[in-house]
Amino acid sequence: MRRTTTFSLGLISILAVALFLTPQNALAAKCNWTVTGKLAVKHKLQELKEKFNGESLLKGVIVNVSARKKIGALWAPWGSWGSVRTNSSGKFLISKRKSCDQRKFRVRVKFRSSKLEVRHKKSHPLNWVKWHTIIKNRRHRAGRISYGQLTFKPGGKRALGSFEARRQADIWVLYKMAIRHVRRMGRGYAFTTKIRVKYPHKGPVKDDIESSYADPTTKEIWIIKNSKKDQFSTRTLLHELGHVWAYNHSSGEICLTQELLKPPHTTHGLVKDHCAAFHEGFAEYWMGKMLQALFGKSAPLPYNRKWLASKYGLTALRRVQRHDRGWVSVFRMLTTPNIHKYDFGTALTGAAGYVVAKSSARKGCTSPKITFKNVLRAFNPRSSKGYPKQLARKETTISKFLNRSAAILGPMTGKHSTMYKKLADPSKTSQPSDSLCGS
Repeated sequence: MRRTTTFSLGLISILAVALFLTPQNALAAKCNWTVTGKLAVKHKLQELKEKFNGESLLKGVIVNVSARKKIGALWAPWGSWGSVRTNSSGKFLISKRKSCDQRKFRVRVKFRSSKLEVRHKKSHPLNWVKWHTIIKNRRHRAGRISYGQLTFKPGGKRALGSFEARRQADIWVLYKMAIRHVRRMGRGYAFTTKIRVKYPHKGPVKDDIESSYADPTTKEIWIIKNSKKDQFSTRTLLHELGHVWAYNHSSGEICLTQELLKPPHTTHGLVKDHCAAFHEGFAEYWMGKMLQALFGKSAPLPYNRKWLASKYGLTALRRVQRHDRGWVSVFRMLTTPNIHKYDFGTALTGAAGYVVAKSSARKGCTSPKITFKNVLRAFNPRSSKGYPKQLARKETTISKFLNRSAAILGPMTGKHSTMYKKLADPSKTSQPSDSLCGS
């Protein structure tokens, strides 16, 4: 009996060891896997090129890593290893403990966050933001897998060289900069809705008249690329983003849609509703101030009265406030430093039409120091000053907006409001020095 028992136990032990050493169980061994890399973009937009010396890192982009292994003679379907966001250095890293089998890998990126999403050409409700595949079917064994720097650029492999993906990466960088800039001004200045921008976009309108726009209802931005035009530019992108900021901080922006429905079906130039002109003028002004803040560009000056009258027929204040160029000039007046030095009545021979500095300024002059942030503040409620609500449609006349600004803004007074009205009025001949300087 003892011999039989000993033999049986020995046989069981041998069988157990043999079973453990079978190939099937050997495959169950676990290994540490790490997939890492860094995302960047070689810029297409000229302003980004200049600022970042050609290229910059992509921060906050979603990166997904998938892998698959062989089962018999066939490769299994892709299995996701999870998604992460690139850090401030553009780096991503995903670590897993998996079986030690050799695998094929796929890496995809998506330009979407809680504050911004960049939509693709064929976007729809089930797929607004596209996964761009930048790595596919690369074979690796277990360990650390480093893809180094993966740059969206001309001639890049897979989506790294895609026309659409490269430009979406530029939009991502530009809009992240702008969103961050206003957020740093304070909570009351930040965007209140997610920025949704589609590029490239081609709508139902004829290609020669179709233009980029920011929808007042949905707050979505559409950047046009069709057979006649490609409006992918820093200026257009910032202009449309300025619309969305104004939509977030005012009411009555539906006036733009209403104006668009009226012949000649445009919100630019001389329009019927001063509200539409106000919003277009502000968006253009915003664009100029963002170019200054983000890229160090010179801030454009206001237009002189004679040029506005001769070029656009703005011969009365009521016409100035119905034209986007008239409003551009008003906004620029507010933030022009040392405005007492400028002549608002000189007709220029060039096409620019800007005011010009006088050769000899009067003494004892004090100009209001109004900043871009101050102008944005005028949109927001200020109950203590008699304005408990955001800027309303009825306040988009020159007189009412300047009165609101004088009440809300510290650097601006009622005296300044009266002066700015005169400077915008083609029927007036007064100069800023008349109000801001001594005798």
